[in-house]
Amino acid sequence: MVSANQQSALLLPKLKDDCDVRSGKPPGEWDYQQPAAFNNIASSLDYRAPGETKSVSSVPTIWARPLSVEMALHNDAYPIREQVIPLWQGMLAAIALAEVRGLPLQAKLLQLAEKRSRHAFARSAWELLPDATNALYTLKDKEPWEDIYLFSWSGQPVGMTSPSTLVVPSEEGKWTGLPWWNGKHLEAPHRYLNDMEKVQLASWLDHLGKEVRNHSGALRDAKGNSKPIDRIIGLINSYIDSLGARVEQNVKLSDSAAFFGEDINRGSLIALNRPVKAESQESNVRLVGSLDKSGALPLLIVDAEIARYWNETSPSIWVYRDRNLASLRPEDIKSWQESREVICLESKDLFLPELGFIDKEAIFPGGLLPEGAATLTFNGNRITPLIPLNPILLNYFTPEDLIRRLKFSVVGSQVNLAIDLPLSGVKGSKAPQNYRVTKSYPLKEENALEEVPVLEVWPNFRTEGWKEYYGFYYDAEFGQETFKVNFPDAQEIHEFREKEGSYQLVRLEQ
Repeated sequence: MVSANQQSALLLPKLKDDCDVRSGKPPGEWDYQQPAAFNNIASSLDYRAPGETKSVSSVPTIWARPLSVEMALHNDAYPIREQVIPLWQGMLAAIALAEVRGLPLQAKLLQLAEKRSRHAFARSAWELLPDATNALYTLKDKEPWEDIYLFSWSGQPVGMTSPSTLVVPSEEGKWTGLPWWNGKHLEAPHRYLNDMEKVQLASWLDHLGKEVRNHSGALRDAKGNSKPIDRIIGLINSYIDSLGARVEQNVKLSDSAAFFGEDINRGSLIALNRPVKAESQESNVRLVGSLDKSGALPLLIVDAEIARYWNETSPSIWVYRDRNLASLRPEDIKSWQESREVICLESKDLFLPELGFIDKEAIFPGGLLPEGAATLTFNGNRITPLIPLNPILLNYFTPEDLIRRLKFSVVGSQVNLAIDLPLSGVKGSKAPQNYRVTKSYPLKEENALEEVPVLEVWPNFRTEGWKEYYGFYYDAEFGQETFKVNFPDAQEIHEFREKEGSYQLVRLEQ
């Protein structure tokens, strides 16, 4: 600021009336202060941010971010304490639930003492190591700040460890896809977690607090007290209380010895090494077929939209084994299908890409057609649709059951086909839980068929115990001008051509 007499003056926040900051040496002379001096200055500022508060960035050191977080967590009067605590909570939640949610979080150890001889930045960082006054653990023959872990999200840095605060989220780390990252910064995760995750997080935090205590012995005074340790444990306990969830004493942790790609084993940071274990549960998305259909591999409907349809969170919808909709990865599906354990399909895979139709009505006497099929028209004439469904569904439903679950409707110029899928569900009852999916089709001239093949099944009756039927198909030499039929569950198939015609004879048991 420039005054009336053209002399420059610093514009600084005023100090609180009860502050204990005293002026030091004359301007221009270095004044060595203990590390607590920065804390005292921060506590003494009488300041209220008028807008969004990000961070105090005026600390003249490359360790500014972790020191700023340290002051915020260890000093109740720090100006941005209330902004920093949710960031800290958000990063701890991401680490704790990394396996449950399948988060792309990795860690890398940085040993400054080893790097300083080869890298200028590491040498500078090592020479400016923060004071260990607020450290939560000690390391043998080295300062606790010498070894830190850098966390990355999908390969991009998002935070680090700290011996005084356990974790330090980056100022502008991009946690893309994490529900409690709002595009600018992390938030407290509470409203994004389901009840089970709150229990898991609370139990993991309790385990974290115990590790902090276990590694604090050398830092406590003769009476067993240590303000830094007690402050962090207090923050952990407050975090647990805010979740409103029970704490399970024997929390199940990941089986992976280095889940984050690195064995995190420095002091109490060891508690960060193993997130909550994702345990196997019964699938909520298994298709429940007809009672008299069995033997086919379980069919799982893998659709992110299921969570919204059922008004649940993605981590609440279990897919298979230890994977839920939030943690599921493409390689999981590939592995399961290659081992022929299950079949995984998205709802869009249940529909064929085009809706074919015959430009005549009631062309299949006695045939089964969905509700709404008889009302469809093209160019003012009634038509008979060819149901555009993946034939795999006939491995799970009888034709009668499948037809009851289908419905045609007209919306503007589009024809919608809806199917109600009975899935194993999340309600905990024996009754399936419905999931309706719909696909829209335009009626196209090129999909219209003018001719129909010859199609017969003999004998034309059903009776208990009878398992001998024969099917006959002949395209009447129409070729691509008509449609092809494949009989489901055919026991013997004989196909041949005569002149331009295609024939098929099959034996069926039902």
